[in-house]
Amino acid sequence: MATWSAQVSILSLLAALVISCAHGTCTTSFTAEDAQSVFIPSDLDQGLVPPEGNVPIAQLFAVGAQHYTSNGTSWVLTNATAELFNSRFEKVSIHFYEAQVDSKGGQPSWMTPCPRSLVTCKRLFAAQVQNNSITWALLKATNSQGSS
Repeated sequence: MATWSAQVSILSLLAALVISCAHGTCTTSFTAEDAQSVFIPSDLDQGLVPPEGNVPIAQLFAVGAQHYTSNGTSWVLTNATAELFNSRFEKVSIHFYEAQVDSKGGQPSWMTPCPRSLVTCKRLFAAQVQNNSITWALLKATNSQGSS
């Protein structure tokens, strides 16, 4: 099988809980400005809209790689690794895939260093939103550890 990795700069509507750490103590949380800067296209596919009661708290930018494997007829995403940054260019999280799918179907994960947390999710829906962007996905947490 052929394997292909592409360096990507991705825009993610990913919500992390806290964004920075100083001397072991968390000092900065997402601000009202972070929440106001979230861009949601007016024609967003309804399958990508989170259930009522969910509110975006920040729009993060990611720099990393996505890894694909050919199954003979198409390229299939098999892994991703990225560092996530807020609008102030502070690194707030990392994104990666767990080695194994968890018992609830989750594999893509996000970890924040302070407070230390790990969230693993499964994909509920995916759609191409912009031609020059990665596929957007609606995810549901299957496991979380650490602070909430």
